[in-house]
Amino acid sequence: MDIITQAEIEKQDLMGKILRDVPVVLTGANNEAYLLIKDPPTETEAYIEGFIGRPEELRVLPEETERAIIRRCALFGCTYSYRSQAVEYMHRVVRIKYLRITNPKTGVSLSPIPWFMLPGRPYPVFLYLYACRHYGGSDKKSMELSSKAAGKLFGVPGFSKSTLSRNLKAMAPVFAGFDRPLSVREAGLPSTAAVIDRIPEILRDFKSAESMARGIGTNPCRLPDPVRGDAVLTSALSQIPAGLSGVINARGSAGKKESDNRKRPKRRRGGGNKRVQRQINFVGSRRLEEIRRAFIAISRSLALDAATEFHRFLG
Repeated sequence: MDIITQAEIEKQDLMGKILRDVPVVLTGANNEAYLLIKDPPTETEAYIEGFIGRPEELRVLPEETERAIIRRCALFGCTYSYRSQAVEYMHRVVRIKYLRITNPKTGVSLSPIPWFMLPGRPYPVFLYLYACRHYGGSDKKSMELSSKAAGKLFGVPGFSKSTLSRNLKAMAPVFAGFDRPLSVREAGLPSTAAVIDRIPEILRDFKSAESMARGIGTNPCRLPDPVRGDAVLTSALSQIPAGLSGVINARGSAGKKESDNRKRPKRRRGGGNKRVQRQINFVGSRRLEEIRRAFIAISRSLALDAATEFHRFLG
């Protein structure tokens, strides 16, 4: 069992105070920690803004920045590797390539990732948030309708109601730990350069994710137990403007049927006529783009607020 000296405790406490203002998420699994980057490179930012282009792989940091981090961390024996994760968005799948720095003496690893990425999840965070907000709005909706609305808005037609159901169950216990609604306005966060500059210190001064958690004053997040939490989700996301849920036209959408007094022939018994699923009447492409951009901007603030104040992923 390692003995931590008083000097090390004081150093970790100091670092903990610094980390309280940094968007770092502690997973508790294999001493993994993630640093959310709010300003990824131009090509990555353009991809999220909808200027798709044809990228197959996107980076989290410029190559020269990564090389500088590697050089600094190598001074006290850190190693590095690259990982990648597939993300589906706007009818395309791209791979996000990110750096993973490890201190072999402690086993602590730190990976800078873009603010919109959820490790191990196939979609950007704003897709999950939108589906949850749409479903939890003031008017009653089905999970199927909310999943289709989110899929249409972000170009992921395969996003299903079962995925939404699982995500609601997973997010509720995480959101239950928030003592206030998440902020839709980004304020007071350090610059990306300042956050990156902390990476060598974090890896040098902390012995484990648990020691980081103690310094920050939180606990590493874990896989949550399923709970019922519609009210918790609604409260946590209550700062999102209700108007951003309006991707479906009020008339002709799935919901209450309009009266129709036309005469129709009797339906054959025995399954002669199959029921045709009604089409959802979405708003036009220009309005969809406006809502998408506005919601992505808000989601950036939500994700960074959760990572900075509560050191949690939103998913």
